[in-house]
Amino acid sequence: MTTFEINQKFKEILTESHKKIMKETGDKGTCVGGMKLKYNRYPIADQIAQGSITNELYFDEVKSRLVNELQYESTGFSIEWGWMD
Repeated sequence: MTTFEINQKFKEILTESHKKIMKETGDKGTCVGGMKLKYNRYPIADQIAQGSITNELYFDEVKSRLVNELQYESTGFSIEWGWMD
């Protein structure tokens, strides 16, 4: 895969995961702000809703796909939880 193809696939994973989780779950959980998914301490995805449950499910979906489809290391991920609103 070229760098362009990897970047396109990465964007596709974020977009598809966002749509899937919002359709399946909606906005659920404690109202939070500033949640981020990080990979090796670098932010790679922001929260998609106010609800913490929705964001956690989204981050899990993104992590799973990045590991399976783009061979990211599963141990490199962390969540910055942000703040309760």
